[in-house]
Amino acid sequence: MKNLIALCLLATVSAGAGATDLDYSYLDLSYIRASNDFSGSTGNGYQLDGSWSLGSSGFYLEGGYQHERFGSGLPLPLTLTPENYRLGGGYHLALSKSVDFMAHADYVSAKTTAELDGLLALGPIITSQSDHGYRIGAGIRAQLAESFELDAGLDHDNVGFRETGRGPGCGFLFVCVVRWRQDGPENVLSGALRFRIQGPLVLGLEYRHSSLNNGNDWTLSARWDF
Repeated sequence: MKNLIALCLLATVSAGAGATDLDYSYLDLSYIRASNDFSGSTGNGYQLDGSWSLGSSGFYLEGGYQHERFGSGLPLPLTLTPENYRLGGGYHLALSKSVDFMAHADYVSAKTTAELDGLLALGPIITSQSDHGYRIGAGIRAQLAESFELDAGLDHDNVGFRETGRGPGCGFLFVCVVRWRQDGPENVLSGALRFRIQGPLVLGLEYRHSSLNNGNDWTLSARWDF
């Protein structure tokens, strides 16, 4: 990740000053392959993001929705389903003709549901935690070539999924044994490489690492600029 940031900073030296051609009005759909220590397994999901530029002011509006699904990593039919949506805005500033600095702040609503199904002929046992808070972050976007873009960023939020302890007397029921909340502080480091296929269509590969539960996400995305 440090190498990604270094590459972007080097681009500022090799290019002159001026506005970039980077677009801030787009719709982005991603497939997610994720893992974390809490679930002990690998999950899948999707993410929908959008951004709308407010013209030459440098400001933009943004929003998104993310949905993931994990098995428990235990010999029980337990499923964890974290999801969140966000809405906010940001500002971008050209550092050179090919590199932008960005900063943003979002309102975030997050929820994680645990569902234990088919245990002792009982119906599904469902419990969930939800909370709302914020996400703030900063990063850079670098246009390395006409069709290639490299992004790097660091975000912080206060709605991460975390374990708060384990209760006695719950037997082997995971949903009783583990106490959890949706209010964990979290730092997320990210890096992405994007390639413009043709016209407004952009394909991307992104990696994200979370400081909470050692979360790791890989995403494949298709973006449509407008």
